[in-house]
Amino acid sequence: MPECSDWIIFGLGVLVTVGWAIYLYSLRPKIIIANPSISEQNKNKCINVPILNVSTIFRASRILIEIAIVQKEYTYHLKSDIQDFAFLPRKRKNEDPKRVFKAYKPNDFLTTIFDFDMDNLLVILNQPDSTLRIRVHATHSFSGLGKAFEQNFKYINSTFKKINNKK
Repeated sequence: MPECSDWIIFGLGVLVTVGWAIYLYSLRPKIIIANPSISEQNKNKCINVPILNVSTIFRASRILIEIAIVQKEYTYHLKSDIQDFAFLPRKRKNEDPKRVFKAYKPNDFLTTIFDFDMDNLLVILNQPDSTLRIRVHATHSFSGLGKAFEQNFKYINSTFKKINNKK
């Protein structure tokens, strides 16, 4: 039979291991996808998607973004100004560390095969069964752990309204 001190050391080892795992798991990026808007730049319409890093300690790195219009079983992907972004800085006092990504045209498949442009997609977006889906994958700058964020929006009366995501 082992001595009591062996059990105490074993228990402390288990607690330290579990505590370290929980700490590392908590080191994931904290991103908020804000309400998009539609604007016009150079006579072309685009969808502006603001993304905020709400972490006050760490920056979110390697930001991957996907913007799509979903209508029933069809998905229309959009090209954004930056597909793979380096990092979003951490939140500081009196500063809003957001980056506005712009979806300015349909992807190559939609433009070459179906001859879609942004006006066609905005007509689809205005239909009642259509939603704007935004997916963001970000990596924590210290731990390297990643997390995917998704938010859906309905386009109602020229504004975007958040839809609760199903979990």
